[in-house]
Amino acid sequence: MESLVFYNAISAPPDSFDPLDFDAANNVFLGRLLYATPLEFDSNGLLTSSVLDKFEYLAENKTLQFHLKSNLQYENGEPIRIEDVALAIQRMALSRPNFPVIEKISGLKGWLQQKYPLKGDLSGLHIDGDILTITFDEAVEHPLFRFALELFSIIPSSSIDLETAKLKGSRPPGSGYYKLVSGDLGQRKWEFERRNDSQNLGMPQRIEMDVQSWSDALSSAARRRPQFSVVAGFGDVYLDPSLSSEIEKMNFKTVATPDAWHMVMKLNSENGGFQKLEARRTFITKLRLKLKEHYPKNVKLEESVFSKLLQGYVDYSDGKGSPSPLDTLSKDIVKEAFPSGLTWVGQEMKLPAIDDSISETCFYFGIDCKKLVRSEAVGKHYDLFVGLTGFWSYDPYGDIKMLFTPNLHKQLQDIAKDQKVQSMLTDLNSPKVEEKSDLAKKLDKYLHDQYIYNVVAHFPFVFAYSDSSATGEGIPQSGTLPYPWMFAR
Repeated sequence: MESLVFYNAISAPPDSFDPLDFDAANNVFLGRLLYATPLEFDSNGLLTSSVLDKFEYLAENKTLQFHLKSNLQYENGEPIRIEDVALAIQRMALSRPNFPVIEKISGLKGWLQQKYPLKGDLSGLHIDGDILTITFDEAVEHPLFRFALELFSIIPSSSIDLETAKLKGSRPPGSGYYKLVSGDLGQRKWEFERRNDSQNLGMPQRIEMDVQSWSDALSSAARRRPQFSVVAGFGDVYLDPSLSSEIEKMNFKTVATPDAWHMVMKLNSENGGFQKLEARRTFITKLRLKLKEHYPKNVKLEESVFSKLLQGYVDYSDGKGSPSPLDTLSKDIVKEAFPSGLTWVGQEMKLPAIDDSISETCFYFGIDCKKLVRSEAVGKHYDLFVGLTGFWSYDPYGDIKMLFTPNLHKQLQDIAKDQKVQSMLTDLNSPKVEEKSDLAKKLDKYLHDQYIYNVVAHFPFVFAYSDSSATGEGIPQSGTLPYPWMFAR
């Protein structure tokens, strides 16, 4: 295929070229197009690599080895070095030392105590020629998978200030399959062109990425027929019945992954009115009643962090553990907690099931309610954040540990600082524990009863193709979001 138009209906426009910010939904596709990671997934969901000749985990030695391919270059002609791969790992270790797999690298604690760790030697990383050996203090479950994440994108060591660990300049030269033709941070329209040295000739020569809402993206894709286009986003599109009807009317072919994602109503327990458990519990209880009124009947409300696909799923539909019925006293608790009103963060596209439920809940408690779209909310106080995330079947318990890693997701740091949560996550991810279902349910119940991380429903990831003959084949199901070029099928 010569060109692909990819409509990103997930989030706001990209706002960073720093790999450490590629965990954010608005940056993940940008990172994947421009930069290579040590490992990646192929269309069959298997781990492979565009930069390594060989990679292997030796369980008996607790070591992981990466063998760099020869003659690799960044887009500016600078050679890709094994030291660059090591530095990508070191930056993650410095900023998120409790990240899965990273936390078990030998010598990490002592290395972190150095004044400028990136200038020092981390004993658990050893380079010999073009081979990087990573040594761990103990056995690691699923040690390879994490290095396929965009957080480990490879950029030149010369692009990083080794004292501050921050980027030098605006954009590091690319190491990935594509180079940037047009587009900049904060913009919605981007164009990419396949690099001449790209190893996969089956990829589109050009990819346009356009960040739009579902409705606008569908209209734009329909107007551009017969150009091959795909709109990709989370299954929250099903919360607006008119959009589902629009997709069908426009003759788009839809393909969906399993329901591995969930929508969450995240309350800010660090500051503001939701610091007290009783205020959180009372507000969420009423909000869930409103959600039942407004949610489409074809979408099942859920409260468990884990979906039915995974061990650890808890069915809360029997009402056990729910707070007592709302009364005047509990109503006053919420009203008194928000004398200046409540601020919540959501998507630009209005989803009646969500927006109306929150507005009516605030009205019930007699408090003002203000919505900020995500692009407006950066650096601002919020009381409620509506988000979507998920766990891959490849390593779901590692995924939830990653989700609540200190210094990773800004909106989740109150949970990441909870020592009970961290202790349960450590137990859940221990290689010594074979039966994990009870531990996962214990964690699920604890999160549920704190009323900070409030799951609403589980969703798939959805693709809508302008070409109704598209198959959607070659989309990984178990370990990652699809890479943009994978849509061209």
